[in-house]
Amino acid sequence: MYQAYYSILLFGLIIGVIKFKMANMPLLLILFSTIVVETASYQLFKFNKSNIFLFHIFMPFENYLFCFIFYQEMKNKWIFKLILFETIIMILNSMFIQKYNVDFGTNSFVIFCLTQVIFASIYLLKILENPNEQIAFYDYRLFPISIGLIFFCSINILLLGSFNFLNSKFKSIESIFSIFRFLSNYILYISFILSIMLGKYNLHGRRI
Repeated sequence: MYQAYYSILLFGLIIGVIKFKMANMPLLLILFSTIVVETASYQLFKFNKSNIFLFHIFMPFENYLFCFIFYQEMKNKWIFKLILFETIIMILNSMFIQKYNVDFGTNSFVIFCLTQVIFASIYLLKILENPNEQIAFYDYRLFPISIGLIFFCSINILLLGSFNFLNSKFKSIESIFSIFRFLSNYILYISFILSIMLGKYNLHGRRI
């Protein structure tokens, strides 16, 4: 599963570099940072060392980048205020509630999922509210990513959101979670590739 996962991430990164557009820079940063974090996480796991702290660092960073991607399209200043508020909440969670060296940050992950599902749904609704007959849905830059995010978050908000509790009761659950996590990640990052390859227009119908 790791080989297929890394292949998708690397392919997305290569396609993003080949078809480079400034608007896609946050997508490339997410792909690159995901490769770095997943590689470091795997190496730590291989040597029986905790990798939980990496995800406590990565989650606020990833949340910021995804929010910024939607800000590029929707241009709502309240998104920046929301990013600041959520980043503070995630840091406090890692320091005092689900400590960065003990528990997986399920609270932060739930915040991430809810935020991205809301943004993705708003984005899709805006496309449906103002259809442009000359532009296919898949030509909108964030259409594939919005679908991928909703799918990814819908699956993982329950699985990873309850990970600490279920893992404390059923140790064997981790292997089952890994399967669903990888499959949902495949779909999410394939949606990145589709957005990079097919995306021609922003939400307002302007060519990017």
